[in-house]
Amino acid sequence: MIGSLMEEVGLERWRISRVGLISSTQDVARVLPLPENSGRVVIAEAQSRGRGRRGRVWHSSPGGLYMTLIIPGVERVELVPIMAGVSTAEAVRDVYGLEANLEWPNDIMFEGKKLGGILTEALWMRDRPERILIGIGINVNNTLPETLTSATSISSEFGGDLPLRGFTLHLVDVVGENLELLKSEPGELLRRWRGHSTTLNRRIEVYDG
Repeated sequence: MIGSLMEEVGLERWRISRVGLISSTQDVARVLPLPENSGRVVIAEAQSRGRGRRGRVWHSSPGGLYMTLIIPGVERVELVPIMAGVSTAEAVRDVYGLEANLEWPNDIMFEGKKLGGILTEALWMRDRPERILIGIGINVNNTLPETLTSATSISSEFGGDLPLRGFTLHLVDVVGENLELLKSEPGELLRRWRGHSTTLNRRIEVYDG
């Protein structure tokens, strides 16, 4: 499942493991040990069974960003998806200059097309989350299926491939900063989420089941 470990590096808040082709970074994140004093990140070159919400297929060819951040359980676990969305949209804006927005509940959008998605899962121990998995997939330089007309990639918006490593490290750093904000000032995260949301003030339809 995990494939061969290509690289493992440490940052102040994170232990980062880079791997080649694996089933899913979420699968690996479920079984990796969590360092005592930091979070952990699994980054894959490609995924054979990448998934989104409700088991939907996430196309994961080489060139995209496919990662899962593993953090210990936090008090406001229900706000972790909002924190992850804000972090991802702002990292895309910071590094690539694209006005990325958020569509409820978990899509990263650019000009009406899906640029990426977030899958957050909590593993519970009795009545508390023991660890939280924050899966993030962003279309950067990967080729999308021709049938996927509702999606786009960062490289297709610019007309050529772009650096990926710097964006990845910046996103990991932003998540770390916003995790601290989640603990100290969750209202600020909600304010920023509202500023990026494309769902607020729109009429929507909900299909259940």
